[in-house]
Amino acid sequence: MELITTTEFKPHISFSEFSILNQCQWRHKLQYIDKEKVPAAPALYFGSLIHAILEKLIANEEYSNEEFEAEFKQSTVQFANELRLPQNQKYQRKLNKDLDQSYVLSLLKGGKELLNVIRNFNWSDFETIDTELEINENLIEGKKFKGYVDWIYKKDGIYYIADFKTSKNKWGKWQRSDSNKKKQLYFYKYFFAQINNIPLDQIKIQFIVLSWNIAPKNCIEFVDVRGAETHVKSAVSKLKGAAEVLLLKERPIMKNRASCMFCPFEHTRHCT
Repeated sequence: MELITTTEFKPHISFSEFSILNQCQWRHKLQYIDKEKVPAAPALYFGSLIHAILEKLIANEEYSNEEFEAEFKQSTVQFANELRLPQNQKYQRKLNKDLDQSYVLSLLKGGKELLNVIRNFNWSDFETIDTELEINENLIEGKKFKGYVDWIYKKDGIYYIADFKTSKNKWGKWQRSDSNKKKQLYFYKYFFAQINNIPLDQIKIQFIVLSWNIAPKNCIEFVDVRGAETHVKSAVSKLKGAAEVLLLKERPIMKNRASCMFCPFEHTRHCT
């Protein structure tokens, strides 16, 4: 355990920061206070690229498989070059496996096949309200909540808030029941309702899982999430608690060893 003194306070908190703070306070310190930057691995920029393309396709804009291939390859080369830099040698043990040729090629092939399905999906059957909607709303004094909602559409008088998730295969029981994942949608639902003065019971939430390694007919799945008012308000209460912690001038920092498997700082000099 270490006691840190904070002299610089960010004006907002995002779901990503909230999630990392909950996983491990030490990892949060490294990323958000010490500003340690980890090179973005293929799965991360693959997901970001698919998100950006979806926004275009929902808006009936064109985007070719050739464009996807060029951008994905460019990002892969950039990742490989960054990983070779002296300051990033500490991450090579953890991230080198992401440059495995068969894995990168499977992402490239699967991404193009996924795009073929996404391009032909009936997005026009949905009444799109907005895509990539920015939320930047007051949470507590000194902190706002900031986030981006992937897709909002309306059906039968009900608003749907959807978050896109890319996955190698369809989600199993563990992903579907992950309470941390659900909190992201709870936050979006709460603030979207506040901004637009819409009752919570008129907003539904869901993940749209885009799987790139399965049969085309199954690669888009709408996963509804139960978002009762009690769940939403409980999650927002935890978000406010996290924001209050981040405003403390002094606070103890502890390591959560249970989360090391998924942490890029494992086996580096930052966490021994």
